[in-house]
Amino acid sequence: MLHPLGMTCAHTAARDRSGMSTRVEIRVRGPVAPEDAERLGLRAYAQPAQTVLRGVLADRPALHGALSRILDDGLDLVSVRRLPPVPPPARRG
Repeated sequence: MLHPLGMTCAHTAARDRSGMSTRVEIRVRGPVAPEDAERLGLRAYAQPAQTVLRGVLADRPALHGALSRILDDGLDLVSVRRLPPVPPPARRG
């Protein structure tokens, strides 16, 4: 799905069908300081020419807020996608 701002999006909502928060990955061109990523509630992982921001966002407004802050900071969005949920720990029985 193509976002109106021209970035590639694979999300349909920041909250999955069960109402649980959703893990997302946001890729931006250039570096992002760890404290800036934490301010968004995400973790930053540096890669060549890009920074990958990953974390859990509560809902669609939280996703839109994070994207707005990224754009306001002058960063170039590369892509946004929903990550698969983390499987629950195996039960010991």
